Parts: sequence; structure tokens; C-alpha cells
Amino acid sequence: MNATLTRDALYEGLLKDCVREGLTESDALLWMVLLHTHEIRLRPGSVGANGSALVLSAITQRHAAEVVARLWAMRNGDQGQPAQSAYWYGRYNRETPFEILDDVPDVLRARLTELRDVLSHDSRVEAITPEE
Repeated sequence: MNATLTRDALYEGLLKDCVREGLTESDALLWMVLLHTHEIRLRPGSVGANGSALVLSAITQRHAAEVVARLWAMRNGDQGQPAQSAYWYGRYNRETPFEILDDVPDVLRARLTELRDVLSHDSRVEAITPEE
């Protein structure tokens, strides 16, 4: 399996475990913001055989759109437009075009912090930090 598939599986697995029920569109966009603006450090030995920590760097908007589209299809059973990465990429750029955490307005930051906290409680996650 190549590194891209492995990382995609990690992103999807982490988010899938955080979103136990249906995914709302507003939360889907904020998950994209989190993936695009934060680094996720996994605990040593939690993934892989070599026992070292794995760092998932912030990903591009397009990559975040791909992850969220697959998560949407898994959690909502919807194969329509929201299950397409182009849908999420367009919405991200129209509604939440944030490049760094400081760009996120306070009204959205509170919910983003809640989502980050949910993810941080995953036993595989050591730290989630904003990238500059």
C-alpha cells in the first residue's frame, strides 16, 4: 500500500471514529478547516510497526475535500453531490476559505475547538497543533 493511501485511511479512520452519527454540512466544513490548518501527531506505536510517532501535516483544501466527501458518504449513506470532493472544495472556498487558525472567526472557532477536542481524545492522537 502506498503512503497516500495509508495517510488517507488514517484521516478517514480518525474522523470516522469522531463522527459516530450523521455528519452535518457545517461540521464537515469545520473538519476540513481542522485538517487544512492543523498538524496531527499520533502516539508512538499507535500506527505502524516501527514504534515511532507519525506526524500528519496539515493537508491541502482539495485533499481535505476528498477526505470529507468519503466521510460524508460513509456516515450519511449519501452518494449524491455531497459525496463528491468538488462539492466540498467549492463550499470551502466560498464559505470557510481559511488558511491558518488565526483566520477563523470567533463564531466558528468555538465549534472548531470542540471538534479538535473530540479528535484529541482518540487514543491514537498525541497532539493537534495549528500550523502557521
